[in-house]
Amino acid sequence: GQFSYAFLTNGGADASRAFGHSNSQPVLMVRDARLQCNHCFVLNNVGKAFGAQRARVTIESSVISDVDTGGEFSSSVARISDTWIKDIGAGNQDTFIDDDNDGFYFAGLHASGEASRFEDSFVIDTKDDGLDHNGARLEVVNAWITGATHEGIATSNANWVTINNSV
Repeated sequence: GQFSYAFLTNGGADASRAFGHSNSQPVLMVRDARLQCNHCFVLNNVGKAFGAQRARVTIESSVISDVDTGGEFSSSVARISDTWIKDIGAGNQDTFIDDDNDGFYFAGLHASGEASRFEDSFVIDTKDDGLDHNGARLEVVNAWITGATHEGIATSNANWVTINNSV
């Protein structure tokens, strides 16, 4: 699928379609396929912006704000560049509730062994981690991460994260 210059709002409210770590419905979900988003604006959604299983996802020049989680990539390759993620934890803005409201969550390794990449992008104000890594391979390049309630970059399990020229 390919989305360009798209606004996606008021989505992700179907609890029967919940996916993954934060247990919310993705506005855009891809399994065993490819998704490309260029100049997409995922704003004011109850659920997470993106969900992916065994997929390839490219997000470029986009804005994600006021959602449950920016995105969850399970055994996937995600390439994120020139993107802003801001105010993550929709519905929990005034009080802290530990609901895994990460900017992005990278879990497991894609069958290709390729790393995901977060580049030339920002994560601002999340109710959990800025970027959460759990068994994935992840490259963080030229990133700015600030205002995470927990870790700016949380790492656990296996594989690796490399961070270059980032704050």
